[in-house]
Amino acid sequence: MEWYRIIAPVVAIGVLLSATNVAAESLQDTLRNSLGPGAGPVSDVANSAINTNLSTPAPANSLTFEFDAETGLPRRVPGSLGPIFTERGATMGRGKLALDIAVLGFKFDEIDGSDLSNGELAFPVVTPLGPGNVQLMADIHSYILLAGISYGVLENFDLSIGIPVIRNEVELTVVTQVGPQKQVSKVTNDSSNLGDVVVRGKYRFYNRAPYALASTLEINFPTGDSDNFAGTDLWRIRPFLMASAKGRKVNAHANIGFDLGDTSEAKNDFRYRAGLDWVIKERLGLSAEVLGRYIIDNERRKLDGSEAGDHLADAAVGIKFHFWKDAVLSASALFALNDTGLRDEISGTLGFELNF
Repeated sequence: MEWYRIIAPVVAIGVLLSATNVAAESLQDTLRNSLGPGAGPVSDVANSAINTNLSTPAPANSLTFEFDAETGLPRRVPGSLGPIFTERGATMGRGKLALDIAVLGFKFDEIDGSDLSNGELAFPVVTPLGPGNVQLMADIHSYILLAGISYGVLENFDLSIGIPVIRNEVELTVVTQVGPQKQVSKVTNDSSNLGDVVVRGKYRFYNRAPYALASTLEINFPTGDSDNFAGTDLWRIRPFLMASAKGRKVNAHANIGFDLGDTSEAKNDFRYRAGLDWVIKERLGLSAEVLGRYIIDNERRKLDGSEAGDHLADAAVGIKFHFWKDAVLSASALFALNDTGLRDEISGTLGFELNF
């Protein structure tokens, strides 16, 4: 194996880990110190939104290869570059190695339908001076740098690892009113931390044109910092089934699966992804997708005490460009389809994939 096939992933991991830091006060502490009793519900929603976000690109799978019996070498399968978030049934091909990097950015606009910027979010409190009311205005940004390494162990079996670094920036304006007295306080905090590392295996068990079927099993390692909304502190597993149907210009893909584990800090959920991708030109493709998540045994409450929703859904449109040899660029826009949890109405991602 050429030296750069080993050096490139190691350098990428080193850059990711060197980007992390530890804040003097955690984001959880900032919420507790600023909101008191209201910190719990806000923290629950933030953890759910950031740690189990739907909008994480699939591991590198834009370029797929098959064994050429005549030459004895891998040969690229022409056509589709695939969608961005929905995974297709194809595997990479034996002996192929891919490095992918994605950047995701979110500016959260609302929480359970309540605007975060205009004081619409309010809840009662009890202070030493008597009962009062708290208004919250929040500016919350989350940026995720996700590096992945994938390797085709067999013609129909891939292994991959995903390493996220998560930067969260929070600015809170809290207005506390007790009787005629009003107090306004503002606090800011940010943190950059390693998130939960994910290791996964993918097995393609059916491949007869135009259909391909595969299954995956992801293991979530609790390497992130839950105090800064960069991890769950929990081991989780995610079994998935995926199917693809290949057409002349349009290809269809569907995924269903579960996120399962200890429910003390994170609820189990059912997840689905479905997408279409179009081959515009030989090296250019467009995609449209729907991503969803149903929380099982949802017990979360809104700040006003009413029952919170259990279904989160996003739509995505994206583009992929096979611009050089075995390198692919991608970009996508994400749109929130409902208002459950902490939501960004429109967000975006950029990605780069290099195959060896």
